[in-house]
Amino acid sequence: MELLDAENLLYGVAGNGTVGVDKTGAVLFKHRTGADHDVYFMANTTEKKAHFTASFRIAGKRPYFFNAVTGSIAEAPSFRQRNGRTEIPLQLEESESVFVVFAGAIDDNVHKNEILPTPAAIIRLDTNWTVQFNDPEHPFKKIFPVLTDWTSNEDAFVKYYSGTAIYSNTFHLDVDKGAGYLLDLGTVADIASVSINNKEVGTVWTKPWAIDITTYLEPGVNAITVKVANSWNNRLVADMQKKINRPPVYLSQPYTADKEQPYKSSGLLGPVTIKKIIIK
Repeated sequence: MELLDAENLLYGVAGNGTVGVDKTGAVLFKHRTGADHDVYFMANTTEKKAHFTASFRIAGKRPYFFNAVTGSIAEAPSFRQRNGRTEIPLQLEESESVFVVFAGAIDDNVHKNEILPTPAAIIRLDTNWTVQFNDPEHPFKKIFPVLTDWTSNEDAFVKYYSGTAIYSNTFHLDVDKGAGYLLDLGTVADIASVSINNKEVGTVWTKPWAIDITTYLEPGVNAITVKVANSWNNRLVADMQKKINRPPVYLSQPYTADKEQPYKSSGLLGPVTIKKIIIK
């Protein structure tokens, strides 16, 4: 995947009507102030990862990241304050955004680390997933030797499936208590709920398809389940095309889509990796 660096990034103020989301895209920002804090909203409107150092016209306050998708708040792991400004290295996934919040007094000539924590892939989980399809009319289980799109499967009940499927697997990990761990699902169509060792971790529904699993891991063998749900499109279109000999889904209103409408990508597509967060 191509990475945009600071040299070929465009920047603009959100809402000014001159940059926006267009063929090029840009990193947009907005600044708001409060009685004792400042908030910057940063948004990557491109379809590529953006890696850059943001320079904020503020110093003397500690920077935090607020992730509106997960609700998490964390101190910026790397920053430098000098000459009345705060410099923070940022890496935003495609279409990702973050709130940078400055609050609490700090020496205005300080730095913390100088390199962002680097997630290093240590385990890849792309093979031998057991998948339970919970079709109320025809529940069944399949083994996926590799992760593939449901719509490319030769089994018609998988190919045209709409609903929730539960992916199960295991992995072995020598847990480093001084490190953090991320589960990166790669790509999901359309939403996924993750559990580790029968404990629910959380739900991901947008890029980046990643979630912190640090506190759920155990030394040795760990069990993972990923519940994936897609939209009703594929089942409804398949019913219209009479792809499977079964009663159509009951609808309170007629489904008006063209029966030649394409099927939508579905399932856990990967690559699935477990990444260890380290400081270089």
